Amino acid sequence: RWHYLVTDCAGIRPRLDSCYSKQSKSSAQRFTLGTVVEVNRRRKAGWTKWLCLTSGEGWLFDVSPKDRKVRCVEVEVQFGDWDYEICADRLVVMPRPQFAMTPITARHSLQIGDEVKVVERVRPIIGRGAFLRLARPEGWVLDFIDGQQTVRSCRHPQDSIIDGATDQDDATDTTDPGDLSPLRRMSTQDSSLGEPELGEWRYVVLDPKGITLRSRPTYDRAAKLRARLEEGEIVTVVERRERADTRFLRIDVCGSSGWAFEQQPGCAIVRMTEVALDNGSWFYRIISDKGCALRSRCSTSAGSKAGMGPQKGAIVRVGQRVKVGSTTFLRLRDGSGWIFDQKDGKSIVEGPLNVQPMRSAVATICADDGTQLFASPTEEAWAKTKMVLLNNAKVTVNFRVPINGMEWMEVSKPGGMQGWLPAKAVELENAVFNSPGWAR
Repeated sequence: RWHYLVTDCAGIRPRLDSCYSKQSKSSAQRFTLGTVVEVNRRRKAGWTKWLCLTSGEGWLFDVSPKDRKVRCVEVEVQFGDWDYEICADRLVVMPRPQFAMTPITARHSLQIGDEVKVVERVRPIIGRGAFLRLARPEGWVLDFIDGQQTVRSCRHPQDSIIDGATDQDDATDTTDPGDLSPLRRMSTQDSSLGEPELGEWRYVVLDPKGITLRSRPTYDRAAKLRARLEEGEIVTVVERRERADTRFLRIDVCGSSGWAFEQQPGCAIVRMTEVALDNGSWFYRIISDKGCALRSRCSTSAGSKAGMGPQKGAIVRVGQRVKVGSTTFLRLRDGSGWIFDQKDGKSIVEGPLNVQPMRSAVATICADDGTQLFASPTEEAWAKTKMVLLNNAKVTVNFRVPINGMEWMEVSKPGGMQGWLPAKAVELENAVFNSPGWAR
């Protein structure tokens, strides 16, 4: 079981199922800003994680599938009895646990040296800091703001803890970084950042305006570099640093490094998200009436167009796939560019198709008037070629595929003649056993 904190100022309404549609909206009341909910199941779909409520009221989501806005974040919840001292000049008391604070929602404030009793702690899994619920005065405070500690523990009593959290793991109860767990230990060089996490991850840029790299892990405009990443670019991240409101990413681009971030600091918009690249060999068929223009990167925007792409009915061979939100981008195996499976809810391609390799089987054309070759297994006008195979001509069969109840075969002859034709026009001379798996 997990706990999530609602961070959307407008709240969030549960849905009947884990899908983003008008029909799935529930008539149940919205969960308001600052509400903590319990979740017993989670489903990942692109950058969105769907959350099934333990209460049975339906499903929520952490990041909006529509606009990438963060609606709720995973948290750890603890109940107990703690004494704290205010160590900031002035600390605002909030009516609920929330990141954005305005004078209108502030109840009152505490001064440096004030002592308070805390009965509940809500700590986001990603980032530093925790929300503390006060016994008196009633309200919530945040123990770290802009990298600065605002409260410190006066004592370390026995705590009643849920979700397996312990005081040794809680950065709120100690100022000694050596006492923190490895996942929570913060850098002594920069109190607002977590320790470096080294590795290799793939990320894609979601922001339509792109993102400018920084010289260091900060949102400071003075640290901006000339290097930019455009929407849809897939990059390799080699280092990650946590901060309370985002995660900074060190990116290797053409031998040089720069820093970007997942979520816009101070804003609930996701700028980059982690993706999984799937390598292999698949065949897809274009079904859109207008075909699909090639893209230079994983984006459906007009600015990413790289030229004319395959037309309706064409079969394309794909060597790489990546899912971004609800759209799967497909990189053509010849390296000419990317296409995508759907846009604005309309399907562009279908597949993967069950294209079977034929081990260069020998066949004979059995059509009295000969048969015309097609550029792809479709009778669309654009696919018709001027090449004709005569009756009784010998050909080599490379592939066969069933499409809309009709079987097609790709054949070739010495000299470069190659194309598709209906299987009824071909007679195989020998029994053919199809090789297992995808074509290589």
